[in-house]
Amino acid sequence: MKLIHTVLLFTLLISALSIPVMAEDDIVITFSDLDFDKSTEILIYDGTGELVRETNTSGTVSLNQSYSYLFVFKPSEKTWFSDPFQSLEFLKIQMPTYVAYLIWIVAVIGLMAILVAVFGGRRR
Repeated sequence: MKLIHTVLLFTLLISALSIPVMAEDDIVITFSDLDFDKSTEILIYDGTGELVRETNTSGTVSLNQSYSYLFVFKPSEKTWFSDPFQSLEFLKIQMPTYVAYLIWIVAVIGLMAILVAVFGGRRR
């Protein structure tokens, strides 16, 4: 009987020591960037307004949960002319379908008006 208690106590001691220890006051926040544009910067300030950490939307931060924080999301600049094809795809994703058709119709009518003005003027 004493052997069973010793084995049970030994097993409990080993399992208690093998549990991974994590700091109780830390919280891990993982961001994921689902945008097609450049990643957004995230500035993390503490309660006094002091900058704690600067990360982006694809980063992971570990913060002490006993303090309060302020997260400031800084959107990135949009450079439409650095990659025009990607900008057109981004525009196509954001706008409704009827707007895409409307822009296409306006472009065709405008092209026809330019062609008529240049080549189809009245001749005397």
